[in-house]
Amino acid sequence: PYRAVGLVSAGLPVAVVQHGGETFVTASLGRTFQIYNCAKLRQVFVGPSLPAGITALGAHDDYTLVACGTAVVVYKRAELVATLEGEHTAPVRHLLAMGSSVVSVDATGLLVAWQLPSGEVAGRLHPGFAASALCHPATYLN
Repeated sequence: PYRAVGLVSAGLPVAVVQHGGETFVTASLGRTFQIYNCAKLRQVFVGPSLPAGITALGAHDDYTLVACGTAVVVYKRAELVATLEGEHTAPVRHLLAMGSSVVSVDATGLLVAWQLPSGEVAGRLHPGFAASALCHPATYLN
């Protein structure tokens, strides 16, 4: 049988990450998430149920980032690493991981940079713009 992640996801964009020669995709299912191996769309992990609906997803190396209302929950494989909260007053709409940093943008345009695994705030860019997407290249080429 064939599988299609779009038929079971909640409509949020998926997060794609590559580990060695394998590619994994993380999809939202309302208040939980699932991780699939892209080779045959085999399910490899089901996340725990969160207190609110998922509003954004991100993935980087072994980390899975899940925005849940005004908080960002960070997992390393199946283990909870940090809950980043207290800065956003509106639902988080965008997530981006870069090295040991996470950038989150909420619905008002507030951008917050966090350090992992401590969860400390590294910086803020106050509202006043509307981000449509966040992107960071996988590598830099000269």
